[in-house]
Amino acid sequence: MLRSVYKFPTWPERVRECWLGESIENFLVHLKAQGYSKLSLRNGARSLLSYASFVQDKGSCRIADLPKWTGQYIARYSNRHSRSSALGAINHFIRYLQKEGILPPGGSERPPPPFSPVVAEYEQFLQQCRGLQADTIARRTRYCGKFLQYIRNTGAVRLRAVKYHVVQAFILSEGTPYSRKTMCDRCSTLRQFLSYLHSAGQTSVDLSRAVIAPTTYRHDRCPRFLTRKEVETVLAAVDRRTRHGRRDYAMLLLLATYGLRGIEAVRLGLDDIDWRAERIHIRGRKAGNSSAYPLTAAVGNALLMYLKGRPDSPCRRVFVTHCAPHGPMQTGTLTYWLQKHLRRTGLPTEGVGTHVFRYSCAQRLFEADSPLKLIGDYLGHRDLNTTQRYIKSDVGHLREVALSLEEDLI
Repeated sequence: MLRSVYKFPTWPERVRECWLGESIENFLVHLKAQGYSKLSLRNGARSLLSYASFVQDKGSCRIADLPKWTGQYIARYSNRHSRSSALGAINHFIRYLQKEGILPPGGSERPPPPFSPVVAEYEQFLQQCRGLQADTIARRTRYCGKFLQYIRNTGAVRLRAVKYHVVQAFILSEGTPYSRKTMCDRCSTLRQFLSYLHSAGQTSVDLSRAVIAPTTYRHDRCPRFLTRKEVETVLAAVDRRTRHGRRDYAMLLLLATYGLRGIEAVRLGLDDIDWRAERIHIRGRKAGNSSAYPLTAAVGNALLMYLKGRPDSPCRRVFVTHCAPHGPMQTGTLTYWLQKHLRRTGLPTEGVGTHVFRYSCAQRLFEADSPLKLIGDYLGHRDLNTTQRYIKSDVGHLREVALSLEEDLI
């Protein structure tokens, strides 16, 4: 069935003779249907055939015994890359067997996180009582889970045994790699969680009083933005001869033209582009509103060039990964490629994310003497105070002030 993926003529025969051959063959068919390349199928077949022979040499030919031999098999590899590749193929194969009901579930599951019922109750509280969005809830509960894991590592088995100094030690351990603004946000998340624990009767005292956030000042940092020439330089650095390049160019052009957030670009759906009316719709924005922009010729051509070579995928989002199974793009992936293109142009990448294009768009509109309300509407803001943070650096006007002061001094 998949003879074309095998590199050597003897491999199909090895698959048929292997005690796990039928399951491996079905797994390869499954991978091919998901769009995996011939090289990935070939490497997977080689790893699984070797793994099946290893398990058989250990005197076992039961599928239920596969997970327990994984550690010993992987330990044979001295090369880190080969070990990681083989482990990925085996774990993927085991998950496939569990999904198909061939292998009982739980063979390779991780133990539940500490205090998981408490986190589940808090997640339900944030959803039903606070009305937060799913992404916000996931981000908050993830950080709360990190705090609970820290507590478990200290040896505590009950939340009532946690003291003030444990909370403060956790905050100090977190503060080294992050900025004051990030730590202020995380302290706020932790304070709300500890307050919830006390109100729910999980702790005897209110530990939220032990959370002391760093001092921050309003508008203490100017936003990082790119000039029009720098934006054009970054876009020109993208190699549009490749499928990856055409995808990255279309996404970066969306960010630069409309000032979108990174998550708004990766969540853009195929149905959000109205080709007849030449409109592009951004739905479910951070403020809970939606926006519609005119589809410019440059953006439309970039999207068409990408969509012509877009991998076949049932996903209804515009941008998908080029590695099988061709799922939706994530914001982290977009940030990675953005920084890679910035490095090609020689621009600094430290602390730079997708928001740099959003700041650049706001700065460009402000320098064109656009009203503040127009800039806020273009960026999808509801509060003009939010818009003011985007335009704290009017370089042109500051330069004029500096020149006039110098003239006065002379």
